[in-house]
Amino acid sequence: MIRRSLALRGRTLLLAASLCGSLLTVGTSCAPVCRGVDGACLDVRVEGSGSYSSYAIEWRYSISDEPLAALRRGATEEGGELPRTFRVLPPPGVDPSQVTSIGVLGLSADASEQASGSIWISNLGATDHRTETLPLGLRMSRHDISLAASGSDLLAADLNGDSVMDLAVVSTPALTTSNSLTGGILSVLYGLGDGTYRLPQTFEIPAQAMSIKVADVNGDGLPDLLTSGSGDSFSLFQNAGNGQFASRIGIPNTTGLTSGDCASGSDTHSVAVADI
Repeated sequence: MIRRSLALRGRTLLLAASLCGSLLTVGTSCAPVCRGVDGACLDVRVEGSGSYSSYAIEWRYSISDEPLAALRRGATEEGGELPRTFRVLPPPGVDPSQVTSIGVLGLSADASEQASGSIWISNLGATDHRTETLPLGLRMSRHDISLAASGSDLLAADLNGDSVMDLAVVSTPALTTSNSLTGGILSVLYGLGDGTYRLPQTFEIPAQAMSIKVADVNGDGLPDLLTSGSGDSFSLFQNAGNGQFASRIGIPNTTGLTSGDCASGSDTHSVAVADI
């Protein structure tokens, strides 16, 4: 909704209220709600359609001693139909002139759908009352994918040549500790082209997997998968070209690496693939 801040101070609830409530229906307008308010106040009219179970409203502002910092304070409002108007006051202790933007995020009850938008605010005076229009962006759906292990790394690539992005995930079973050398899983999920995926194909890895890369390792024009992790070997899974991958091929780590960015002790935590 809002770009990640360079500095983040303590969050404090801002004073925001939706005064339209159930009186507002789709396609109608809401009268300004800043009347009678002393000090700076914004009527933020959120445009869009549909209904959300809650709305997150966030101020973004700067301070004089850290002009490049983006400090944030937010509040959560009850849900309802769009469009609707919120009365939004600057957070306590914040000079209105330091406000740079306001963002709104609409969430469904299970957070599976959301829409967001933000507007820039400049030169807000201490007693200014303004009306701003904030259109929510595209409504997005979230699809959760359940795996039998905790993911460590993943990549997206067209693994079966159907021009649809697929997923490959390396993970560690829940009962495997971070120091264990027994247990890793490679899961390959082929995309269906509509944002969903087939059930995963799984392959066991004899060491805790931490990194995965895709490359045509054997020059047959098909993308293969290479994983690394705990232990002293890599795992290669060659693409069979029929939506399947061949059984694991172990590749010993003969680099002699014992420390550094790519290894810690005898554990190879990441792998790079290149024609060198």
